[in-house]
Amino acid sequence: MLDGSTDGLPAGVDLSVYRIVQEGLTNVLTHAPGTAVQVGYHRRPDGVDLDLRSGRGKQDGRLELGSTGRGLVGMRERVAVFGGYLDAATTDDGGYLVRARLPLATTT
Repeated sequence: MLDGSTDGLPAGVDLSVYRIVQEGLTNVLTHAPGTAVQVGYHRRPDGVDLDLRSGRGKQDGRLELGSTGRGLVGMRERVAVFGGYLDAATTDDGGYLVRARLPLATTT
């Protein structure tokens, strides 16, 4: 779901949004191939919210949180640069949810 435009985002935030979604989709292909993914983007006056939600993974029907990859670490680093946050966890139905908030710098 796209709620708001990506036009006018600072270049670093724009690239981070792209890379976080890209990494989230890559994780689904790796850990839950063939699973539907819902990507949500919400532009607020002071920032951007992202949600990536997928279904069950291949390990006992649940995605594993402890991976040897660097995908979640990279996503967290991207949002930290802007003072944002990222949460990632399995859902009650065995899927996975990644939620990120990237604030937009304000000038005073």
